[in-house]
Parts: sequence; C-alpha cells; structure tokens
Amino acid sequence: MSSLKLRKSCESVKEKSGTEKNDKLYTDFAELPIMLNANNLAAVMQISRAGAYNLFRLDGFPTNKVNGRALVMKSDLIQWLQQNKR
Repeated sequence: MSSLKLRKSCESVKEKSGTEKNDKLYTDFAELPIMLNANNLAAVMQISRAGAYNLFRLDGFPTNKVNGRALVMKSDLIQWLQQNKR
C-alpha cells in the first residue's frame, strides 16, 4: 500500500506575514507523518479542511483526540480506506 501515489496541495499558500511558501509534495504513504491532522488529511484526500473535519466526525472513522485535536494514525487511515473503497 505504501506505493500508492499521493498528492499534497502544491498551491502557494499565503501566510499571515504575506509571504508565500510551497508545500511539500507527498508521493508515497511512507512520507506521511505517523499522525495526520486536518491539514494533512485534507491534502492526502484532496478535500477541503472542512471535509477533513467532517471525516473526523464520521461514525466509523478512526479519529483520535489528543489534547482536543482530531488526529488519525496513518496505519488506521490506510486500513479505513481499504475497508471503505467502492
């Protein structure tokens, strides 16, 4: 499964300071952090941040709460994707 190609948003993001930065492109599951936050999940799934938070609230989605932050373990996400493919 680690050979699945992933794309992280490559659009320029303006920071509060007004400068622009280019985000890293993920090309493999192995490059992802062990725990994904809403920004990581949105980039991997190619959905909005709001869509990522909707997934975190979805029954059956492997959400972990750590200090009030919604996170998902990379291995749990892979397993959830395999079980929920259509």
